[in-house]
Amino acid sequence: MLLGIVMTVASVLLAAAIIGFGNALPTYRVPFNSLMIAVDSCSVFCLFLLGCGLMLSRQYAPGEYLNVAGARPSLRLFLALWVCTIPITALSCLLFVALLNTPSTLLRGQQIQVATAVGYLLLLLSPTVLAGVCYFVARYLLRPSPALLRKHGSAPVGLPQG
Repeated sequence: MLLGIVMTVASVLLAAAIIGFGNALPTYRVPFNSLMIAVDSCSVFCLFLLGCGLMLSRQYAPGEYLNVAGARPSLRLFLALWVCTIPITALSCLLFVALLNTPSTLLRGQQIQVATAVGYLLLLLSPTVLAGVCYFVARYLLRPSPALLRKHGSAPVGLPQG
């Protein structure tokens, strides 16, 4: 799928941006800065794996057919990767907010501008948002419709058969 290629490339660019801008912050000498970058890099790695999985999931939907037996485990994996990015990103945002309260003696008189802080916080949140987009697109593409399931005798959970 094209989205898998886009997300894989986006994850590499996002990792470079998080590392580059994170080391350009005035807090680059504080140890929490390196920890924050490392933690959010794990979130970007989950996005990278999700993009690779989307590229490989094309084999489950050749043409107008859907291999449900292969698509279901991959959807579960996509969900697990998206859910994993949420606490990892929350931890990196928490570390960044802690960095904003760093005593100015460690920053040597430099202050972090509000626009810089908001921009970097949005950059930290972007892997989770992109992973959510990947999951919901994959869910839309790799799930059979309820009408198709009813036609072939297997109703989704919660729908009556017949």
